Amino acid sequence: RMILEKAQAAQRLTKALMSLAGGTPQVTPEEVDLQALADNIWGELTDETEVRGATLESVGLPSIRTDPALLGLVLRHLLTNALTYRSEAPPHVTIAAVREGTDWFIRISDNGTGIDSAYRERIFEPFWKLPKAGAVQGAGLGLTTAREFLTALGGDISLEHSDESGSRFIIRLPIA
Repeated sequence: RMILEKAQAAQRLTKALMSLAGGTPQVTPEEVDLQALADNIWGELTDETEVRGATLESVGLPSIRTDPALLGLVLRHLLTNALTYRSEAPPHVTIAAVREGTDWFIRISDNGTGIDSAYRERIFEPFWKLPKAGAVQGAGLGLTTAREFLTALGGDISLEHSDESGSRFIIRLPIA
């Protein structure tokens, strides 16, 4: 069962990435348990990165109607960044969701190194990476593709807060 679920997730991911390469991603909305999605991604990432003592706290995560592959990729990018750009303390990430009017607002907070105010406008630019010693591997497309996927879902993402105590991103998704 687990192998079948992983294969289906990989198939949805491949379709999402291929549709992005061809222009606007194909959106296939369904009911998504945000708690289960976040927990699964966190488990995979902490296994892959072998970061010790990393914790995920979630508050009031609802089921929402959206594309699970696209939203999953967005969460994966943000959680990967939280594990990558960490401070000396063990990584701690909090995810909370609140419904306001016709939108869901999902806040993802971490206790990482934060983003210098000089770079906050650039973090969503393609191929741009934070200029830090011991440069992190990757193409610098994580937040760019996250924004593209959220646009396809009718939402958006922004950096709500960042300082030496960590960063907080906010995702806005319409209630379907």
